[in-house]
Amino acid sequence: MSVVIEGAPIPVKTELPKVDPCAVVILGATGDLTQRKLVPALFRLARSGCIQGDLCVLGVGRSELNDDQFRSTMREGAAASLEMGDFSDGEWKEFASRLHYLAGDLTDSETYRRVASQLERLP
Repeated sequence: MSVVIEGAPIPVKTELPKVDPCAVVILGATGDLTQRKLVPALFRLARSGCIQGDLCVLGVGRSELNDDQFRSTMREGAAASLEMGDFSDGEWKEFASRLHYLAGDLTDSETYRRVASQLERLP
């Protein structure tokens, strides 16, 4: 007696979900993890079409940076990411407009009030 086991094809969902409008707040945003992993991962999701419409990222950290300085630092990390593949300045420029920064001490409750206020003003 011989037994033959045949596998049935498993349907694979190839379309990634789309994110609803939201804000992502990254505390300690000037750290290595944000530059090397978090922002590059968000950028890859945007490139793949998962992030459409209203999504903003608010980085909060101790360093005194403005939005453009924060975006520049994050660009370095995204461009150097091994998972990124081909890096496109045009795609980055579109994505970077979603990145914002707020300087503050995470041990100070006033910082969190400023975060809430900043979130209300962001698109």
